[in-house]
Amino acid sequence: MASSVFNFGWKINYRWFLMMLTAVIPGIIVSILTGQLMWLTASFLAVCGVIPYTASHNSPKFVLLNSLLVCLVAYFLHLILLSAWEWFLFATLILALIAGIIDNMDSELRVLSSWVIIGCVYGAVKLGEYPLSFYQLLEIMFLATASAGLVLLLPLKHPVTKINLQFIPPNNPNFIFNFKYVIPTLLAVLAWQIFHLHEPEWVIWSALSVTYPEFESALLKFRQRAIAGLIGVSCGLIVGSLLPISLWITYSCFILVCLSLKMFKDYFPGYLLRSFCAVVYAANHSFEVALYRIGDVIIGGLIGIISAYLLIKFWLKIRKDKDTVI
Repeated sequence: MASSVFNFGWKINYRWFLMMLTAVIPGIIVSILTGQLMWLTASFLAVCGVIPYTASHNSPKFVLLNSLLVCLVAYFLHLILLSAWEWFLFATLILALIAGIIDNMDSELRVLSSWVIIGCVYGAVKLGEYPLSFYQLLEIMFLATASAGLVLLLPLKHPVTKINLQFIPPNNPNFIFNFKYVIPTLLAVLAWQIFHLHEPEWVIWSALSVTYPEFESALLKFRQRAIAGLIGVSCGLIVGSLLPISLWITYSCFILVCLSLKMFKDYFPGYLLRSFCAVVYAANHSFEVALYRIGDVIIGGLIGIISAYLLIKFWLKIRKDKDTVI
């Protein structure tokens, strides 16, 4: 990660640009043909399944398996959320713990673990926004998996990712990092329920994105998101208020949001574009929703910083206690 907030470039990673675009387009086409925005959820789930490819693994088969897994878990979390938010919290914390354990085995697996939990939780909340039948849910899962499969057909050269799995025993101070996603997930879901936050998936996503086992990295990520978000959101509010309500604006912004996740080689320009398009997308439906989304991102970022701070504090205490015993 860059050592300065403004140490970034605007270089585009064309390999990821093509991969993200390929994963998104099928859902866009189906949504245009049917006139239903619910199919955009399939596009996002496909993106979540594709992003770990070459970043955390090099298995084409696992791309399909991961996409299907994210869809299935998102569906079950959706059903649990319909029954009681307490059970949703419990299930999400288990998912966060599993993701943290995987992440802690090798740093290269962070992309896989983070996007599994982000995809599952975001997908669960988004699926609840539409009155879907069981067959429509199956169709969304099929479309998401098929879209991820299309990415594998692209004639692209991918870097090789080497993974060296190492299980961290309980007596190792780094064992505490197994819980790195548990803390922000717990705080984000509680904030959602206590303060009745709108679009809570953005709170959870932001919190997980900022949480790092190194506090300096977490703080840098928060600063990047704060500055890029401020610029992107401000411009988005202005532009969004001037544009007419149009589905084409909605589709264009959604595509750019997904592309921005991996399109730029540096984080800052990607988040700036994502903030801008997310607000324009929301403003195209409701200006109030756009304001909610801004607040959710800020709250999520603060939760991520608090989580990283607590995590490091726990780690330092455990390490100090162990050194004292020795």
